Amino acid sequence: MIYYDRFLTSVKNLKKPAPFYFIKGNSDFLIHECWHLLVDRCSALYGGRILTAHYVPKDIPIDDLVEILSTVPMGNIFRIIFLNNLQTMDKKALSRLSNSLKRPAPFTCFVMGWHDPKGMAEVEQIVEKTGGIVILANAPRPSLLPSWVKKHVLAFGKKMSDEAASLLVQYAGNNLWVLHNEIEKLVLYAGDKEFIGEEDVLNATSCKEFYSIFEFVDYLSQGNFLAAVESLRALISSGEASLAILGLLSRHIRLLWQIKSAMKEKLPKGEISRITGLPDFVLDKMMAQSKNISENTLRELHKLLVHMDLKLKTTSLSPEYLFTHLIIRFFQSYNLQSSGQKTDKISRQGGEGSAL
Repeated sequence: MIYYDRFLTSVKNLKKPAPFYFIKGNSDFLIHECWHLLVDRCSALYGGRILTAHYVPKDIPIDDLVEILSTVPMGNIFRIIFLNNLQTMDKKALSRLSNSLKRPAPFTCFVMGWHDPKGMAEVEQIVEKTGGIVILANAPRPSLLPSWVKKHVLAFGKKMSDEAASLLVQYAGNNLWVLHNEIEKLVLYAGDKEFIGEEDVLNATSCKEFYSIFEFVDYLSQGNFLAAVESLRALISSGEASLAILGLLSRHIRLLWQIKSAMKEKLPKGEISRITGLPDFVLDKMMAQSKNISENTLRELHKLLVHMDLKLKTTSLSPEYLFTHLIIRFFQSYNLQSSGQKTDKISRQGGEGSAL
């Protein structure tokens, strides 16, 4: 078995593809990338004279698949076949497929995608005994994602600063498909520029929206009513969909609550990173922010966001009005909790003590 990184290096110098590749792992993106890299390399080796086919078990009967794998392609054209999501195949069909692998067909490369790091021992053994290769394609740990982003950018012929890579991960999260799409946008935005910096990430992605949510929660923790309202107004005027804004805000509050609970239980930082899926760069900021926000505040915000979701979907009121009303209700709720009596007073200036 080889790891994805080693495969990435070796496939560039591949002289002849193996008859079988069994790619297992927790990353759908990396499994697909292995397939595309093999197709590109086979195309280069055989001067473009190749046939490709992409299946999932439900799309092709096992009898048809076994027949394809046991025949020689006409005209000696090289054939590369991908059967993805192999783990969804029933046991009887999987047993038949395993037996067919014992007799590799000439001019054929059969690639199997198994979406589980544990894989399938029986199939793996047959693959390796017949000269095939087993590849482990797991997504990088959250702390290593900025390095993965930089390598991915380099594959497009560009360079990226550490700060810009961390900023992109902070915005896009740990979904490799999302990161890949954002990187493609960045490369197009950069044009002839060789280097991608933080300013490019801010201008070419929706990262500003992410930062506005972060700033908004900071303004709440400072008791700064006007700044909180202005930050959300700016976000709405940027053209971001109201439900998308609500989704970003809800995710942020859930993460803060998770982090606060984990810190209360005195879990190590590495464990908190594993639970939340956040890289260190983001986790440090959110751990600091969570210290300024009480559990009662997070609970109240969560209730208001649920109410807000309903209002956005069932009323014709403008998002700006609804978001402003949410902030007002939040500050009113805090004042009631703090004073123990009804009050209409709302903090209108930050820096005079936390409203949280």
